[in-house]
Amino acid sequence: KIGGDTSVEIEKEVLRRLGSIELNKPHKIVVVDDDADTLELIRQVLTYAKFECVPFAHGGEAQEWLRHNCAAVVVTDLAIDKDLDGLTLIERIRGHERRNHKVSSHIIIYTAFDVNEGIREDAMAFNVEVILKKGETIPQDLVEIIKTLLGQGSIASI
Repeated sequence: KIGGDTSVEIEKEVLRRLGSIELNKPHKIVVVDDDADTLELIRQVLTYAKFECVPFAHGGEAQEWLRHNCAAVVVTDLAIDKDLDGLTLIERIRGHERRNHKVSSHIIIYTAFDVNEGIREDAMAFNVEVILKKGETIPQDLVEIIKTLLGQGSIASI
């Protein structure tokens, strides 16, 4: 549409598509990890960095929450449940986003496993933006990566 109201209509459409992401509210970061200590440490670091951390020990719970809510970033381990691994969770998240025309979340894999080429290819097919290895990347680095993905930081600061 061309006219004087075009920019207002575009802004309204953008806000409608963003759903629960609102200005001046902390970004919601979903974290899925079956290790309680890791989950708590990441929650503390993200909360300190002024993000709203939504932690889950089970992939099914995270998937259900994401059906009804939006997250700016999803951080998941690969080994989270015996019935639902991290890649399957990511596949389901992406499928739900496509079917419901939702804004895509940034996705980070944060795992202790060595990621082989097959897993890396699968992850990239689901538009996973970053794969990090626990022990080589500390949670504070994770915060900087999240800020960079959200346009709040610079990858050079890591």
